[in-house]
Parts: sequence; C-alpha cells; structure tokens
Amino acid sequence: MREKASISNGKPSLPSEVLAFASSLGANLRQARVARGWSQQEMAERLILSIPTIHAIESGSVKVSLENYLKVLDLMNMANQIALVASPHTDEEGYRRALIGRVRK
Repeated sequence: MREKASISNGKPSLPSEVLAFASSLGANLRQARVARGWSQQEMAERLILSIPTIHAIESGSVKVSLENYLKVLDLMNMANQIALVASPHTDEEGYRRALIGRVRK
C-alpha cells in the first residue's frame, strides 16, 4: 500500500516514494546534461535560468516549477517523453477501475 501524504507545518507533504521519484528524475537530468558535455552554467544560460535553479532541478526539488522542468526536457529533446507520465496506457489503477466498472454494468 502506498504511503499517504502527511501534514507538516500545516501543509501537506509528499510521500517519501514520490520524493524518491523526483530525486531520480533530477539525477537522470543531471546525467543527461553531463552526457551532452554541458556545465550547469551553460545549461542555465541556454534556458535563461539561474545556476541554483539548475542545481535544484538536478537535485529533484519539488519546489521548482513544472515549466522549468519542461524547459530542461525541451532543451535536451526529451519533452515528448513527458506524455508518458499520465498516459492512459500506463495507468494501471485507472485501467483496473475501468474493468471493474464494465463488469458491474
């Protein structure tokens, strides 16, 4: 069973599993940048972002805007892969519930 979000300082916090996914995404983006031979400064200049923002993205920060993550993915010609994130073809829970709904009709 998945861990549920908890409340911290009066605000909901993300489950550790989700934070681990974000961290993995950041590490993958860092690896992709390094494979292209770009420094954080070069990437920041290309995207008109700050070096601390690039560092936060590569650290998997959930406080960085989705827009900035998409800018990085676009620069690396990987933006099309974001469509796989919530694709109906990979939504096992949605598929399972749809099947249950069909059986009950």
